[in-house]
Amino acid sequence: MSKEVAAQPCSCHDHNMMAALRIAGLVILSLSLCFAPGQLLWGQNTDDSSAPLQEEEVDSEKKPKVVGPTSTDPTAAKIIEYHLKVRGGMEKIKALQSLRIKGTVKEGSKSTFKMTWYRKAPNSYRVEQHYRKLGRDYITARVYDGDTAWSQELSPKEKLPQKMGGNIKAFQREAEFYDVFVDYQEKGNHFAFRGKDQMGNISVLLVEGKIKDGPVMVYTFDAKRYQILKVDFKDSFAGQLMDAEQLPVKLERVNGVIMETAYKFRVRGKIYREITYESVEANVDIPDSLFTMPKPKEFWLRQR
Repeated sequence: MSKEVAAQPCSCHDHNMMAALRIAGLVILSLSLCFAPGQLLWGQNTDDSSAPLQEEEVDSEKKPKVVGPTSTDPTAAKIIEYHLKVRGGMEKIKALQSLRIKGTVKEGSKSTFKMTWYRKAPNSYRVEQHYRKLGRDYITARVYDGDTAWSQELSPKEKLPQKMGGNIKAFQREAEFYDVFVDYQEKGNHFAFRGKDQMGNISVLLVEGKIKDGPVMVYTFDAKRYQILKVDFKDSFAGQLMDAEQLPVKLERVNGVIMETAYKFRVRGKIYREITYESVEANVDIPDSLFTMPKPKEFWLRQR
């Protein structure tokens, strides 16, 4: 538990921005949490991952659209295939069955939290947040066991767990162990190639994705190495069209699979969240009981 963590109040504008960012982050986060650490890998390549696209497949006049695709076109499918190969290949990706991640989340300019993520295939998920408020240390947990989403305050005084109310689809998407590209056909995710562009001096390929029951995303791939350089998100929030971006800062390798271990989120050009993983452990023993909602032991507690 960190003694350096401090939680500060935000303005109403900041609350709206942060809420929008969390909605974006739930989907974007699932892009990176299933992959895992070692050396910086921006320049890594596989044997044939840089094979050029056929010239007739590329239309530089096409631009990303807000309306998401309803099917996956061949060019987008090929880019995704190359990307997963660069990640480490499907065999190594599917060999990952659990992850325990410790890191830091910085929101805005003043709020910093220690976080621990527990993930287990296919969709068991627990995230614990450590923070300090009014001189006291707090730990809260949000959990999904594959069926029920629940939360609990663990410290300074353990409280009764509560089922999450409202629309929990975004949290369920966050809980998916493998990212939006793995088995995307079975998941009902659709992707479309939207042309070539430049990101600084790097040639990039743009792929728009419609996540099932989720938002429209635009993925910017390095045209030579098929690594993701940026993810854009567009959706309506509180009557406004919100734009958010995820920018990978660092890539590392665990068990032969590459993941983002540091990245930033940006809303309306302003960085609102930075996530840094300090340790990533793959295929560790995580008991199912960690995801199961506790039941009160005393009869009188069950009646409350």
